[in-house]
Amino acid sequence: MTTGEAMVQLTAEKRQRLHDGLSAFADRTTHSIKARISAYAGPDGGARHRLIHLAVKSAMSHFLHTIEAEGHPSNAGVSDLYRRMAWGEVDEGKSLVDLEEAITLAHVAALQYLIESADRGLLPRGSLVLIAHDLAAFIGYLREEIQTGADLNYASPLPDRSQRTLIRSLFAEDEEAIARQAEHHGWSLPDRAVVLLARPGGSIAWPASGLSSFACDLTAEHAIFLVAPDKADDLAAELRGLDPALQIARSLDVPLLDVGHARHWATRLFDLADLGVIPQRPVLDADVETTQLWLQGEPVLRRELVRLRLAPLSTEGRASQTALTQTLLTWLVTRESAPELARRLGIHPQTVRYRWRRISELFGADMQDPGTLMQLWMVLQSSVPRWNAGADEELAHWRGR
Repeated sequence: MTTGEAMVQLTAEKRQRLHDGLSAFADRTTHSIKARISAYAGPDGGARHRLIHLAVKSAMSHFLHTIEAEGHPSNAGVSDLYRRMAWGEVDEGKSLVDLEEAITLAHVAALQYLIESADRGLLPRGSLVLIAHDLAAFIGYLREEIQTGADLNYASPLPDRSQRTLIRSLFAEDEEAIARQAEHHGWSLPDRAVVLLARPGGSIAWPASGLSSFACDLTAEHAIFLVAPDKADDLAAELRGLDPALQIARSLDVPLLDVGHARHWATRLFDLADLGVIPQRPVLDADVETTQLWLQGEPVLRRELVRLRLAPLSTEGRASQTALTQTLLTWLVTRESAPELARRLGIHPQTVRYRWRRISELFGADMQDPGTLMQLWMVLQSSVPRWNAGADEELAHWRGR
């Protein structure tokens, strides 16, 4: 008697009960796999947990349908799932050892589930040997599928997904994962890198290859490109050639493990340009805007410095506050005489002298203290552009209006 001939003797109710128990079976098996394989440990309900549960339940459900059916149900769904899991392992620079062990644990759990089901009368006990034989063949098939998935990855050119995985590892400063991925793909990574973020003016067809970057992620809100410092200019020109309306934010040249910080700075360049704090340009360059990136990096501290250092101006009228802060900032930047300050501000030298007397009255001895002058420069250099752009509620708060 074949397995199929034995299974056909089961009632529809028993078959349904056999399938109804699969969720609990998958729960137990998933927890067992996570407990035994440290690489698969993680929070219950997390992405890894859900994937293991899906793989266990889908495979067991398919096996039961296979032994119940007189024909042969399509393996396409299970095949694709297991190939993709293997592809993902290889994509992260791992071997298939953990996945092979997980399949072995699932095999043992499946045998136990079948034996318990036979004890409950849901399977013909006399056919358990045949069913176990079929299960072993099915497990062998799953092992072949994961090897196929791994082989497809090894044979493929560098896929976008691998580059995204590398970028995630770099942003997380995961040196072990970076080394594993580099070894697997044969990458020679630079010691230092520049991050370029790109936001197109409209829809854009990104090229599949040919750019100067060594890794990119085109799925991010702003497309991410990592490039060796000596190729950053070339990459910027290549990207601008794809779309003249495309805007680029270019980070500083940093050690490879600091590219996560560099991406943060590049993102801030977009934000500052949108606020009007720095000029809108086709390429926003952190080398040019380093001071503003630094000064804008701690907004709460900056607001407190505004409150503390500009307190002497808080009783002035709005027009006076604007005039005095502009004059003080221009002097702090240039340290020029009244006539030169007047030329830069477009006002009469006598007006500058009047303003300066008022500044001296308000700030007193602080105008002779280098530390205070440095903080005043930082406060005004970082805040006046924001106030001029009308972007800061702190202005109203400081003015007490």
